[in-house]
Amino acid sequence: VHVLRSTLLKLTHGKIVITNAFGHAFSEVGPAMLFIGKNQEINIELQHVDSKLLFSIVEIDSCSMKTACDVFMKNRTSHFIESDNCNLRIMSAPIPPGGEDVFESLINNHSNNSSNVNFFSLIFILSSFLECVGVVELFYGSMRDLWNEKVYNIISTDVSRRWTLKDISEILYVSTTTLKRKLAGEDSSFSSIYLNARMNYAARLLRVEGKNITQVSLLCGYDSPSYFASTFKKYFKITPSEFVRIV
Repeated sequence: VHVLRSTLLKLTHGKIVITNAFGHAFSEVGPAMLFIGKNQEINIELQHVDSKLLFSIVEIDSCSMKTACDVFMKNRTSHFIESDNCNLRIMSAPIPPGGEDVFESLINNHSNNSSNVNFFSLIFILSSFLECVGVVELFYGSMRDLWNEKVYNIISTDVSRRWTLKDISEILYVSTTTLKRKLAGEDSSFSSIYLNARMNYAARLLRVEGKNITQVSLLCGYDSPSYFASTFKKYFKITPSEFVRIV
């Protein structure tokens, strides 16, 4: 999975194992929260513990990260711990008292950018990571305004739409050639970002909203449920039906 936005994961029950492109493995057993830095390729394995697996995920755009980091720097009361490991792109922290409800509030209000509840929920959750090693690199790296995230954000506004490179380039006021070059400079492409947005949305529809495969395929812009299912399996290494049973 290519992470195009910084991601918060709340693991209430179960175990998660994440392997990055450098072959480094990171594991955590719930209850815990994880902050996963953007613009990296990772493999995620979720496991039941005592027959339980419960988790929630929310993506954070670079603008929200900039706002949060501004607040942290203005109210800085402790020394941030920097890391000498450039491959450190994941942090974990305990779920604070009240964190379960606040995290759910963050998820429920995430689509409303003007929501004060959303903003303060984000600050509350992110503050749990301030004592983690490498927080400076991860938080400030997540503020970078990358082209691949811009494209991802646009597609995510309407995943069911049949997007083209020309559509995106017109919205961003650049030529298709320039956009291709910008994305290539980030080791990315329009097709890979499009697929990423579709599959992430599909996973959320299956896991959170309980949509069936036919509904999900249409909402993700696929005419054929069978083609969608095969694409999902190729991307996540698991069929949609198996995914629903696991989560």
